[in-house]
Amino acid sequence: SEVAGEAAYPVNPLASEEISNAMLEIGGDFDLYCRLQASARDQALKYRWDDSAAKMYATLCNQM
Repeated sequence: SEVAGEAAYPVNPLASEEISNAMLEIGGDFDLYCRLQASARDQALKYRWDDSAAKMYATLCNQM
């Protein structure tokens, strides 16, 4: 996923068994957990509210 990047562990949101298995796998694999956690921190830094607001404001100003 573009937003989640490498921090994602994709599962079918309608498949409860798949979600359960993913949770068990992440919970049982400390290295995987740490990789996902580090990737999530890195990914979150790319999406800051101030930056998003500035881009939205600039876009709206250019449309008027």
